Amino acid sequence: MSISDAPLVSSAAGIVPIVETPAFFRAKPITADMANPLIMTVTPRLTSLQRLRDDPVLRNRNARGSKRMHEAVRHYLDPFLEKIEIRDRLTDDEKAALRALPQKLVRTAARSRIVEEGEKPTHACMVLEGIVYRSKIASTGRRQIISFHVPGDMVDLHTVLFKVADHTIETVRNAAVVLVPHKAILETAEEVPALARAFWYDTLLDASIQREALLNIGRRDARSRTAHLFCELAVRLKRVGLVTNGSFELPLTQTDIADALGVTPIHTNRVLAQFRKQGLITATGKSVTIHDWRALVAIGDFDATYLHLEGPSDLHL
Repeated sequence: MSISDAPLVSSAAGIVPIVETPAFFRAKPITADMANPLIMTVTPRLTSLQRLRDDPVLRNRNARGSKRMHEAVRHYLDPFLEKIEIRDRLTDDEKAALRALPQKLVRTAARSRIVEEGEKPTHACMVLEGIVYRSKIASTGRRQIISFHVPGDMVDLHTVLFKVADHTIETVRNAAVVLVPHKAILETAEEVPALARAFWYDTLLDASIQREALLNIGRRDARSRTAHLFCELAVRLKRVGLVTNGSFELPLTQTDIADALGVTPIHTNRVLAQFRKQGLITATGKSVTIHDWRALVAIGDFDATYLHLEGPSDLHL
């Protein structure tokens, strides 16, 4: 059973009690003392874009709002919104419709399963805090990590149409994810074409990253694979403001890295030791610091075009 199906239990059991909306999915204001003090959330009580347009009070509140509210409010789905707006700017009404989606915040301990392979999920999840990964297990019991996901990623939008989960989604460390019901996503996509394109864009971007991962594992050596993975994660984490002076949190074990790159943990250890000796990176198991970005890019054969970001991807380290 994954955490999305589990009842609330004590943190000792691995699932931190969550801020849950009434009747599972109903928009509810969340204050800073109820959740992360860095994320103050007020979710509008809207069921559709049409209601927003029809109600002048709600329309006025969402279009302008008070100056004080505008400065303090941040919605759970804003990281996804910011990711989408790299490509397309949304109108105030379209943003309000996205924020009005019913949602549930779930906080988890490290190594918690959000979705298990074979489940029939009824929601999609967006990463709010932390890093999660998707994986599959071979009949031999060996794991392949398929992809890593950072804040703002809607990890499993494909399950809106694919009713059975064909892989597992798990957290790397303590994390927070936002669950949005499939039914609401479908209804909103039908009603708001710009959001339908946004959901489509996110799944296409996910597929682009998967194609690059296949190339990385299939046609690069261990050094290039490792360098490429660190370059990609650095660029993606930089986009969401989680890289400082070339350093970012990355609490991956050497086994995690090996399972993502199709090599052994021993081989991963050797590559990381070489990188450290050459002054390229320092990886502690909790964080990574890139000392020579251009050299790492060259070793990893890294070209960020597949991430479809606007502007240069160079971190200028």
